[in-house]
Amino acid sequence: MSINLPVSHVFQRDDARKIDQTALRGLVESIREVGIINPLRVRPAQRHVEGILADAYEVTAGHHRLSAAMKLGLETVPCVVVDDDDLHAELIMIDENLCRAELDPAQRAKQTARRKAIYVELHPETAQHVAGGHAKHGSASANLAFAENTAVATGKSERAVQRDAERGEKIAEDVLDKITGTDLATGVYLDYLKKTAPEKQAAKVEDDLRTIAAKAQHRTSYTGNPEWYTPAKYLDLARQVLGGFDLDPASHEVAQRNVRADKFFTAEQSGLEQEWNGRIWLNPPYSHPLLGKFIDKLLGGYEAGRISAAILLTNNFSDTLWFHKAARAANALCFTKGRIRFEDPVGKPLESPVQGQSFFYFGPDVARFHEVFGSIGLLMEARP
Repeated sequence: MSINLPVSHVFQRDDARKIDQTALRGLVESIREVGIINPLRVRPAQRHVEGILADAYEVTAGHHRLSAAMKLGLETVPCVVVDDDDLHAELIMIDENLCRAELDPAQRAKQTARRKAIYVELHPETAQHVAGGHAKHGSASANLAFAENTAVATGKSERAVQRDAERGEKIAEDVLDKITGTDLATGVYLDYLKKTAPEKQAAKVEDDLRTIAAKAQHRTSYTGNPEWYTPAKYLDLARQVLGGFDLDPASHEVAQRNVRADKFFTAEQSGLEQEWNGRIWLNPPYSHPLLGKFIDKLLGGYEAGRISAAILLTNNFSDTLWFHKAARAANALCFTKGRIRFEDPVGKPLESPVQGQSFFYFGPDVARFHEVFGSIGLLMEARP
C-alpha cells in the first residue's frame, strides 16, 4: 500500500547513481501528463530537514521519479515504505540501475560485482561448499546461483551477468571509477585490463588515458586557449539565442573581446571549482579529464536548475562517451556545414581543424535555436 509523503522529507541515497538527464526529461513529461504511476520505494531514515534532524525517508528505488517530482515542484510523492536493512536497500538500488539505467561497461562491471558480494553475504549457503576438495565445484555452483538470481532480477542474460561480475572482480573498484565516462570504458578494454596484475592496473589506465589525451590534443581548442578563439560570428548567433552570456566558465581575458560575458573564469581561477548560474557559453578544454568534467558540471547545473540555458561548442567526436552524454541531455544540436576557423589573439584565422564542430543547446526555446543556427548547419534533436 502506498502513501503520499512530502517531497521535503524524501532523500536520495548518498551512493545513488548520477541522474540521467535524458531519462529525467522524458519522465518529467510523463509525470506532467499522467502523474507518478509507480510509487517510490523508501525506508525510514534520519535526515536534516531545514537544518533540523528529523524523521525522513531514503529512496531505495525511484531516484529518477523523485528528481522529476522535484523538477515539477510537486509537494508530495506516492511511496511504499519498507524496513529494508542496508544490504537489501543497496541491492534494490543496484537492481534498478542494472534494469533501467544506461550504464557504461565499467559502471556495469562495478555494480554487478557489488551485487554479487551482497548476494553472497545474504545467501552464504551458496558459497559454503567452496572450501576444501570441492572448492572448484562449489565456486561454480555459487556463481551459477548468483548469475541466475541476477538475470531474473535485472532481465539480463546469465552469460552477461557472469561476464560483468568477472570484470568487476578482477579490476579494482577505483580503477573502474577512473575508466568510467572515458573512451576506455568499453568491454574490449575491460577484458584486456582484467588480465593485468591488480597492482599495475591503475598505472596502466593512467598511461592509456594520457595517450588518448595526447592524440586528441591537436583536434580541438576552447574559448580560453591562448592560441584559439571562437570567431565573433558564432558568438553572435549564440547571443541571439540566449540573449547574452551570464558566464563563460572556461575563458581567457583576450577571448572576452568577442565573448563579452558578464562573468568569466580563466584557467587560473579553475572554473570547475566555481558556481555556474544563469545563461552559459561553454567551449571547454579538450584534455582528459577536463573535457568530461566541464561537460558533467554543465549538465549537472542545468539539471538542478541553476543554469537556465546554455550553448556548448565542441568538435564532432561522436565516437566518444562525453559527446553522447551531452547529445542525450541537450534540447537541440547543430552540426556545422564546414569547419570553424578559430582565430589567434589578433583575430587572424588559424589553420582549419581536422573535423567539423557541434553546438549543443540546453534551454526552453528550441524554436529560436533552430531559427538562428539553421543557417550554419544541420539541426537535430537527440532521442534516448
